[in-house]
Amino acid sequence: MCCLSPCGGAELEVIVVDDGSTDNTAEKVNALAEKDGRIRYVYQDNTGVSAARNHGLDLARGKWVFFVDGDDVVDAEMIRMLIPEVSTIQIIGAMMLENDNGEVLRANSFDHVQGYPEITFFILYATALLKSPCARAYNAEIIRRYNIRFDERVAYGEDLLFNLEYLRHISQIQLTTKPLYHYIKHGNSNSSSRYLNGIAASIDIIAEAAQSFCAHLGIGKDGFRQYCAEDIMYLGLKAISNEFLSEDKHGRYRRVSAILRNTHFRDATRITLRHSTVSGLFKTLMRLGWPPAIYAFYWAAYHKIQPK
Repeated sequence: MCCLSPCGGAELEVIVVDDGSTDNTAEKVNALAEKDGRIRYVYQDNTGVSAARNHGLDLARGKWVFFVDGDDVVDAEMIRMLIPEVSTIQIIGAMMLENDNGEVLRANSFDHVQGYPEITFFILYATALLKSPCARAYNAEIIRRYNIRFDERVAYGEDLLFNLEYLRHISQIQLTTKPLYHYIKHGNSNSSSRYLNGIAASIDIIAEAAQSFCAHLGIGKDGFRQYCAEDIMYLGLKAISNEFLSEDKHGRYRRVSAILRNTHFRDATRITLRHSTVSGLFKTLMRLGWPPAIYAFYWAAYHKIQPK
C-alpha cells in the first residue's frame, strides 16, 4: 500500500480485502488507514482470490479499477499512464517478474501496439497477459453495466475469464513499453509444486469461453486453433500433473482418465501436437490417447524413474 499512496491524489481509493489472514494484516492496514483516509480495510472469511476481488468490486466507488496483489510493487506513474482518454480503450502496462532480491526473472515489454481485436489478442494470449488483471485500468461503469465478475467456480484461469468478458465491451487495446507492475515471486510460491483443487473442472469453462470470444472477434474456429488450442492442451496437462500432487491417491487413475477423455482437451491436443516441442515418446503416447500408458508415464516422472 505504501507504493500505492503516491499513485493518485485525493480521489484515490485503496480497498484492502483481507481474505481470512491469520497474521497481523488487519493491525498494519488499520494503522495506515488512520493516517490516510483513502485506505479502506475489509475482512472476509477465507473464500479465495476471486471472492476477494469481487468483494472489492462491490465496494469500489471510483471511475477506474486497478487490481494489485498484496506482495507486489507498482510504479508511481502506473495510474496516470494507464488511464486512457477514451473510456472504451484499455492500456496494459508491461510487467516484471522478480524474486525477493529484486532480480528480474522475466519481463513482458512491447512496442506501442494498436490494432485490436485480432493481432493484439494474439500478442496478449501468447504472452499470458490475459491471465492477469494487474497493470491495467478497468472502466468501472463497464464492469457494473455488464455485471462482470471473477468466476468463483474455477480454481485456475479466473483472471483469463474475467478479461475475455471485459474485452467484449471495449474498442481498442494499447500496450506500453515501460514496466509499471512488479510481480514478486517468493521462494516458496511455486504453484507447480503444490496441489490445486479444481483445475480439471476449469478445462471446459475456459475452452468454451475462449471459443466464444474468438467467435465474437469474427475469427471463429480457425482463430481458436491458432491462438488458444495450445493453451487448452497445456491446461489439461497441468491438470494431469496436478493429480499426482494430490494426497488423495484413491481414484487418481479414474480422474486422470476423465481428463484424457475430455473433448476440449482431446481436440486441443490433436491440433497442437502437430507443432509441439514435447518429447517424441510423450507425443506418441498422447496421440495414442491410451490412459494406462500415459498414467504410467506420469507416475514414473513423479517418482523419478525414467520410463523404459
